[in-house]
Amino acid sequence: MSRNLDILMVAYHARTQLSDALASVALWARPGYRLTVYENGPGNYPLTWVWNRFVEGSGRRVVALCNPDIILGEGWDEEVLAALEDPSVGVASPLCNHPPHAEVYDPIVPDEMALSEMPDLARKAREAFPPGTRHLTQDHRMATGACYVLRRETWERLGGFNESVPFAGNDYDFSARAVAGGMKLAVCPRAVCHHRWNSCSKEGAARGTFNVEANQPHFGPAPLAPWREI
Repeated sequence: MSRNLDILMVAYHARTQLSDALASVALWARPGYRLTVYENGPGNYPLTWVWNRFVEGSGRRVVALCNPDIILGEGWDEEVLAALEDPSVGVASPLCNHPPHAEVYDPIVPDEMALSEMPDLARKAREAFPPGTRHLTQDHRMATGACYVLRRETWERLGGFNESVPFAGNDYDFSARAVAGGMKLAVCPRAVCHHRWNSCSKEGAARGTFNVEANQPHFGPAPLAPWREI
């Protein structure tokens, strides 16, 4: 099923973390996915604008929008793709060190870990939950933007991401509209994702490219261009 999967990572500083994120995809995703890394530093375009242009240009059925400061565990792609086979599910995410996930599951994913620790963590998650386990919810907080996986038809149905919400809250906005449209969100606890919180924004702030008060990068104006031209 991974041949249906189009993965986007928008790079923004934090090169060490990006290296681990890419390694985790290479090590633990099933062959057939397509991976795009977009360096957003030169243009520093609003994130929802980049996401929309990417999905517009993708010919694949499922898109995974991933932060560059995550580590994905073995089986993450299979689990979210299986969840999205349910037509009632609009968006799926792996189990992450995302605070709302701890409201449903005991904290399995720590806030601090190394790439080398992921195989053991992923094994523990698979042992803890039987095949097919997933949490279906209408709580818009549950699908985390660190690894946000959706069917292209969901994006089309909702008219894309809200570009008036360029950064923080863009995932919650899309999820809330999906729920309002009668769809569910899925958290897949047999698939784990470690998010190194704020790695990109901290480095951006140190370099003067991140607006701490507004909690978003200093975005440049987005051009009128399709994905292939940016």
